[in-house]
Amino acid sequence: MFLLCRATKDSVGCLFTHIDNFIYFDVKALEEKKLVGEEARNAERLAMKNFHEKTALVEIYSKVYKKMTKYYKQMQAIQEQLYSVKTVENELKALKTKLSDEEVSKQSLGAKLVDRQSNGQSIGIIPDGIDKNGRLYSIASSALGDFGDSKTVNLLNSLN
Repeated sequence: MFLLCRATKDSVGCLFTHIDNFIYFDVKALEEKKLVGEEARNAERLAMKNFHEKTALVEIYSKVYKKMTKYYKQMQAIQEQLYSVKTVENELKALKTKLSDEEVSKQSLGAKLVDRQSNGQSIGIIPDGIDKNGRLYSIASSALGDFGDSKTVNLLNSLN
């Protein structure tokens, strides 16, 4: 086996001979193939980089979407609660306006009576002896007793 090389202006070529087979090897074509291969690898790297960046961006968008839907649902729940409170308030106002002055005065008198009844004290007295009816006499006082401790009954203050 021997190697013959020749050089021209346009290309550099080598001639290989092996028995009866002749192979023409063009160096410039090899360099072009290497360059094309490097460009293809660089393009593939760039495409993979872009793919990973876009995938990361899609993941970020999906996370943001999930959070936004969660907060949106919370906002809807708050608005529903707010509207239900407003409807209850409106119903209450409507009921208050339906009450007439007479009903309001009855309610205020009832409240005053409850206040007056809650102050003071009362006691029950069973007189000595035998009574066939078993009567119980009660004494009520509007005051809290002589010392204000509700342990005594002061009839003088209750008559005033």
